[in-house]
Amino acid sequence: MKGLMYSCKKSDLEMNTISQAYKMEKYCRQQTVKMNKLIDGIIVIFDMEKCGTSHLWRSGIQMYMYLVQLLEDNYPEMVKYLYVINAPAFLPILYRIAKPLLSDDMRNKIQFLGSDFRQRLIDKIGAEYLPQCLGGTLTGPNGDARCCHLATQGGKIPESYYLKNVNFLDHLEKVTVPRADKLVIKFQVEEKDSILKWEFQTNDKDIGFGISFRGNEKEKKILPITRINSHIVPEYGSLVCENLGLCK
Repeated sequence: MKGLMYSCKKSDLEMNTISQAYKMEKYCRQQTVKMNKLIDGIIVIFDMEKCGTSHLWRSGIQMYMYLVQLLEDNYPEMVKYLYVINAPAFLPILYRIAKPLLSDDMRNKIQFLGSDFRQRLIDKIGAEYLPQCLGGTLTGPNGDARCCHLATQGGKIPESYYLKNVNFLDHLEKVTVPRADKLVIKFQVEEKDSILKWEFQTNDKDIGFGISFRGNEKEKKILPITRINSHIVPEYGSLVCENLGLCK
């Protein structure tokens, strides 16, 4: 998760998570038609084989749990079962942190499988649907036991992808915002369909960021205030101001 958070914005992770869930829901609908029976959920196999203590990074855990909650809020019935395999010794610590953030429904769907997980998965899913590395009979091109052509493989993200190594914010003005204080920047929109852009980065803490607009009516929120991990990667974005008024 650290590599991902250093390589993209929080909003990128949000959009990717929702996009993947939407594609999966669409695939379930297609399979429902193809098989002439209701297919309305998925089984997740969470392989923790290469997880180490570096995965106990607090910001990463918070982000992961946020994305899980995002899926629960938007696709509450998508996951039918979640099987955890190759659990590391520190899993009880990780689960103790995550458990209060999970709904009762999601907790009931999680099953931790032991060293006999291959046979358990075969019994629950079927060998013909599992890659060979998980005890099944599926293989990819050239006998690939992990079926990389079907399942995207994880791994460490090269630091060359890290946005914090990109010096494109040198031209920005530096300001100090004390704790519990706020910085308000106002822009008068004098032409319809103007584009408002923003770029910022913080030194060592996240920060709340939002945009409001006041036209002829009362002030309204355009972007609700949310916490941005701008101490990890620079934050940038844009929106179209369709009406005349004051943005801040």
